[in-house]
Amino acid sequence: MRDDSGVKLNARRRSATFLLCVGVAFGPACAHYHNLGSLTEVETTYFEKRAAEEPFDVVMSDGAIASGRHLAAGPDSIGWNDAESDDTVRAAAGDVRRIVFFNRGQGLADGMLVGFGVGAVVGGVLGYAGGEEDCSGQEFCIDRSFGAVLGVMAIGVPAMVLGGVIGAIKGTTHVYYPAGSEMGHDD
Repeated sequence: MRDDSGVKLNARRRSATFLLCVGVAFGPACAHYHNLGSLTEVETTYFEKRAAEEPFDVVMSDGAIASGRHLAAGPDSIGWNDAESDDTVRAAAGDVRRIVFFNRGQGLADGMLVGFGVGAVVGGVLGYAGGEEDCSGQEFCIDRSFGAVLGVMAIGVPAMVLGGVIGAIKGTTHVYYPAGSEMGHDD
């Protein structure tokens, strides 16, 4: 007789590792790109609130980067307070390539959500597959449904913590392009 349990376990580990790596690699790596000229009313309100409260970088057409606070975007120009001197700066919308907001807190939340989601799916599948189908007559037995719950907790929670750490380090980036400029992912 041949024992295939080691082969099955190794295949499960490889599958779990692959799914976890996919979630960790692609989840927190997301950036959000918006064109100021095509924002909906809700997005415009969110942008105005963010522009009033959060620090940001303005990347000019010549490549110069200015850090600022309290952004005000009009149809032809964009104004902000310089982060260092608090002086008001104004530039023509055509001279601004993009406005970049960076947020570690949102990156933490995104990373935790993605990490737990991937970890819960992997843990649930592995826990279900490792559970016993019939526990009758056994003193200690973990059935498939309880195995799935244990798997979600055993893999989902540590993956959530790992995803949160990676997300906080990476952060979340929102990039806004002035109306009339071409949206490009040029960094």
